[in-house]
Amino acid sequence: MPETESNLKRDDDEISSEERLAKELHQRGNDLFSQLMKNNDKSNTMETLTEVVQTYQDALVQYSPTHPSRWIVRSNLAACYATMSDFTKDLTVLEEAISMQRQLLDMAESTSDRITASTNLGVSFVARYKQLKLVDDITEAISIHTEALECSGYTDPHSKMCLDHLTKELMTRFEITGCLDDLDTAIRHLRLALSEITGLANLDDLNESIDVLHEALALDGKSSTKLYHMHTNCLAAGYMARFNHSGVIGDLTNSVNYFRQALSVSNPTDNLHHASILNNLGTSLHLLYTALRNKDDLYESITMIEKALGHRPLGHPERASTLSTLATSLIELFVDFGDLKNLDAAIYLNEEALGISTEEEDQLMALNNLSHVLYVRHEHSGIRSDIDRSITLSREAVKISISLGKRVDNLAITYSRLASSLSSRFTVSGNISDLQESIEIHKNVLELRAHGNPSRYESIASLATATMVRFENIGAIEDLEEAISLKREAISAHPGPNSEKYSLFDSLALALNIRAQKLGAVQDLDEIITLHQRAVINCPPEHLSKATLFNNMAMVLFTRYTHTGNAQYLDDSIAYHYDALNLRPEGHPLRWTSLNNIGVSLINRFRELGNKEDLLKSIDICSQSINHTTPDHPEFSFVILNLATALYYRFELTMKLTDLHSLIDLYFIAMQRLPKAHPGWSDIIHEIAQKYLIICRMSPRMDREFLEDMAFGLIEEATEHPTRPPKKRFTSALYWVQYAQKHEHCSHLLAYKHCLTALERCLVFAPSIEAQQALLSNVVPRSLASDAAFSAISEGRMDLAVEFLEQGRAILWARLNGYRHSLQEVRGVSPKVADRLENVTASIESFSFSLDEKQLDNHILNADQIGDNRILCDERERIIDAIRKLEGFSNFLRPVPYSSLQEAAKEGPVIYINASKHGVAALIVRATEMPTCVPLPLASVESLEELQTTFIEAKETHSQRLMANVLRTLWKDITGPIVKRLLSLGIKFMSRIWWCPTSILCQFPLHAAGPYKKGGKNLPDMFISSYTPSLAALIRARSNLAHADEDENSKLLIMGQTATLPAVRDEVTLVTDLGSFVTPVVDDDASREEVFQLMRSHKWIHFACHGFQHPTQPFHSYFLLHNEEPLTLRDLVHAELPNAEFAFLSACHTATGDLEKTPDEMIHLAAAMQFIGFRSVVGTLWDMTDVDGPIITEAFYKNMLKDGWDGADFRNSAVALNEVTRKMRDLKISLNRCVNFVHIGA
Repeated sequence: MPETESNLKRDDDEISSEERLAKELHQRGNDLFSQLMKNNDKSNTMETLTEVVQTYQDALVQYSPTHPSRWIVRSNLAACYATMSDFTKDLTVLEEAISMQRQLLDMAESTSDRITASTNLGVSFVARYKQLKLVDDITEAISIHTEALECSGYTDPHSKMCLDHLTKELMTRFEITGCLDDLDTAIRHLRLALSEITGLANLDDLNESIDVLHEALALDGKSSTKLYHMHTNCLAAGYMARFNHSGVIGDLTNSVNYFRQALSVSNPTDNLHHASILNNLGTSLHLLYTALRNKDDLYESITMIEKALGHRPLGHPERASTLSTLATSLIELFVDFGDLKNLDAAIYLNEEALGISTEEEDQLMALNNLSHVLYVRHEHSGIRSDIDRSITLSREAVKISISLGKRVDNLAITYSRLASSLSSRFTVSGNISDLQESIEIHKNVLELRAHGNPSRYESIASLATATMVRFENIGAIEDLEEAISLKREAISAHPGPNSEKYSLFDSLALALNIRAQKLGAVQDLDEIITLHQRAVINCPPEHLSKATLFNNMAMVLFTRYTHTGNAQYLDDSIAYHYDALNLRPEGHPLRWTSLNNIGVSLINRFRELGNKEDLLKSIDICSQSINHTTPDHPEFSFVILNLATALYYRFELTMKLTDLHSLIDLYFIAMQRLPKAHPGWSDIIHEIAQKYLIICRMSPRMDREFLEDMAFGLIEEATEHPTRPPKKRFTSALYWVQYAQKHEHCSHLLAYKHCLTALERCLVFAPSIEAQQALLSNVVPRSLASDAAFSAISEGRMDLAVEFLEQGRAILWARLNGYRHSLQEVRGVSPKVADRLENVTASIESFSFSLDEKQLDNHILNADQIGDNRILCDERERIIDAIRKLEGFSNFLRPVPYSSLQEAAKEGPVIYINASKHGVAALIVRATEMPTCVPLPLASVESLEELQTTFIEAKETHSQRLMANVLRTLWKDITGPIVKRLLSLGIKFMSRIWWCPTSILCQFPLHAAGPYKKGGKNLPDMFISSYTPSLAALIRARSNLAHADEDENSKLLIMGQTATLPAVRDEVTLVTDLGSFVTPVVDDDASREEVFQLMRSHKWIHFACHGFQHPTQPFHSYFLLHNEEPLTLRDLVHAELPNAEFAFLSACHTATGDLEKTPDEMIHLAAAMQFIGFRSVVGTLWDMTDVDGPIITEAFYKNMLKDGWDGADFRNSAVALNEVTRKMRDLKISLNRCVNFVHIGA
């Protein structure tokens, strides 16, 4: 407002007409200026300002050069120029104002004039900073105002505005540079001012301060009261700003208390200042709630801000910012307590704020807040338009933030909102570009903060966090490694001492811990512990995060114990949990989390060491945790479950059913408190089912049927729960299978259906073929498919038994190139759909993993997260349904029906031999009939294991006598009854049949079984035997035959290695001499690349070399090429062979699979050749004698090519091999050598 000259007033008789006119003009200028400042209508601002300037200039003309009023008029004129510049953004006008104010400061004689000139000049420098963004202008303003205060002190009435501007300028420079000294200086000035005004030496004594204030208020008109009111408000704001930087909770409580003081002496009729204090108190209370989660603070925050809004009606310049502040608190209320009306109200308030904002600062705040609340609603309800608009608004906010020249730190907040929305849209759309852009945004901010920028480390840390998000969504280990590297860089880039790096130490430790869990990197644990120790040591004792750091330290120490067995680590872990508890005394809103962590840790120590005192203490501690948790808290259910776990362990000690009934009651309470869409809901009902079955075993028979039905009904519900991840579905279904069998419950077939379906889903999303094989060998029972088939057979469901065997066997090959489709095959048809399914499933698995591994301090599930998980699960089901509508994918992730599988038997019966621990039986599959079951009562898994011992000895010792005994036993117990049934079904002699053995039977030469006595017929004399890994594989081997026959350019490739196999040279010569259609590649010419290249252009191939079956990693089995270069099974899997028809593998162990862990998967070289496209394959079951190569090769191709190359047909290969091996027997060649060769495929 313009200054008056009342202090210079003289009698009218003493002044000249010129002076009187000057005085009138000066007053008129003041009146016009004052009216302009009060008027909300700014439409005529420039016109009025121009008139004011002219009026002041006219007044100066009338005043004499030495008149004392000229200084005041010039001061007002300079202020007018500054206002005009603020309105027009015309720098030349502002420079004129600054020039005049410098002169006025030099001319000022009194202290009050110097303070006035200093205040105005400083304000003009701040105005220039807003236009040019030069930090030097802010520094100049600080210097001017500091010098003025040093001259006047804090009690001078004229210093009030000067101090106000100085504190704001110091806080502005703090925001620009991040220098904490500016913030501390502002607080120091305000505290000194309050000390002088109140006369108190210790301003922390708030009660005495308030008493003094009330005494001051009683002295009406005392200016110190007004000063105290203003300075207290500013001091509170300074503490709040410092808390935002330091995180020290004491600063925040000081802020709240000082705001309360300011409010207690504020005049409610003074709308300007009273509303400001209400708004600031509401903001500080919101921060206090965020820190301590005391909902009373949040409710009071909303009340204060609503009162402030009442003082700022429509048209008030601060209404927009107040609306945004109130909306922020309402969002928090919705996020934590789930009342949708608060979310809708927040959107309404932000929409109004955006609509009425005229200043870019207010627009920026409204855009950021509206973008955020739309993001929150999208996370809750999945409305796609919300996230799209959120991104649009964030982009506008970024533009304004750049236009305003906000410092990088403020710009980073706006960018972060955009990055969060982009990441969220990625989870909905699967569009990787959204996730990539969010990471690029963080990279851009990092570029803005060049090396040496004190805040650069913050940008590095943000980029690390975004990269971790990508890792959590996609699972690429390189992202995890990059995030770890960035977190290390952030620590190095931090300019401060270790005492300021504790959060970075903790963040790096958590990332390393994830790597240790994912990759088994135990070597990281020592560094993880060291980093957590640094975080704990360097975090200020009173800091809000201290307790969380103690908990993180405790977790990693427990992990260290599990790897070392050193009980000291376990004790130290519990001690750290108690340290966290000590920081959360009675009444602390987070005390329950520390109690809960102690309770869980004591349970773990009891489980590890068996100390009963730990168990009893855990029950007491868990009960305390429940008492400290409100029933509406989102983690209440999990706190209850921990007590239930402790009660179960006590039940195991005492076998008292009261504990079991109590924990079931707790489970039901926990289940009722959780939304059904919560991923933990299905875990609870699974646990309830398990406990019911325990009670069942201890109950009278009359009660068991009811309890069993209850238990298995709950397990079925858990298995089918849409938010339950595939691995957990499989675990539940497997438990169902085991106990349904044990209790002879009628649901056992349904249990197997769920189990096999869940298994296939687990494999679809395993990251690699090795991971799938590891899952099958380490997690899945070897006899799962066989046991399922036996159950179906026992119920007379032969068709279902076949479906079970198809679904649960040869899964890896089926996924690679089978009748059921892998995710990669879906990607070949619809890449976007496949990517989306993979990403959604990865997100669900990641969420489930974080739920299992969380500590309550760090992971509170709210309604948004639960809803998000349910949305993802529903989305996954929709995607799967969409895939099933694609041509050829109707059976995606569901069993292939028997009616489709029958196609495999169109050229002859396929015989499944099911070897289960419950019994052995054969299923004869024919093209038009239901399967025929042949019970095999003489065979059992135990008898076959005994036969296996004899078989191994026969192979190792080359004993013809032992081999004959094995073949006789196979005939008597297995193949003989099957042959008898085949003949009764009208299957003609020397017809083709296909064997599909399971489990332990996969290793035996079933094709060669027989009585082996004079005059008797053996199986090779009665039928032409082939093998197939599955019905689906045989169907595929016969597919597209017409297309294959049209290819006239393909030939026969012979590859041989003669260095250590002398007979191979003869074998190669025999094949090469067959005709010009043969391409030989031998020794040095047979490199891996050359062999692959030639395989692509040949229909038939013949390998004569060493073959090796890897004992523990079957996908690393290989053919040995030139210079001992391996051609592995894994290499073959990736081959593309459009012309493949027939492969003769004259090498050792080419048809020997992983007999120990995954016999039903038949992971061997011959199977690999079939699954990469070769329709028929000849291979060996064990070591091959070198001299047999030329013998069997010559006889085999003589039979195959009796009509020349043009008449050759791979479908004759089974007949040719049968004739060759029979002739070898006629020539009295060793039985071991004759039966070694097998035919696989069409």
